[in-house]
Amino acid sequence: MKISLEVFDYDVDKKSLIGPAALALQYVQAVRQTHDHFGLMVDLSHIPLIHETIDESLLPIKDYITHAHVGNCVVKSPDLPAYGDVHPRFGFPNGENDVAEVTHYLKVLLDIGYLNTENPPIFSFEVKPFGDEDPDVVIANAKRTLNEAWARV
Repeated sequence: MKISLEVFDYDVDKKSLIGPAALALQYVQAVRQTHDHFGLMVDLSHIPLIHETIDESLLPIKDYITHAHVGNCVVKSPDLPAYGDVHPRFGFPNGENDVAEVTHYLKVLLDIGYLNTENPPIFSFEVKPFGDEDPDVVIANAKRTLNEAWARV
């Protein structure tokens, strides 16, 4: 069974121990010495929370990615609605990720070989309604965002 550890923020919301990429790389390399079924889950919404670019976050750990999430976050100010790791919809006010960022994320995942047809990987969304938003609309928005991003890749 494969085991994945998600790379999280260290000083914004969850304040976990594994993040940024350099620390995640050290950890996964140490665990892999005795457990080759261990890897890392990356999440587009966590990248702004760990103060990295998409390239800075993914390239160092590219050989250890076992799961990829796509989501959004708000990190500009703790006073803003949906601040932190709450995965608001794409296009949310003051959100960090939308079509352009999803496009770049997909391009990097393709370039490093994570997204491929020979061994299809785990790729998922992590979005949720904020307040009284309709869940079906949030899901439709995520699909639209992915379709627009793929069209740009």
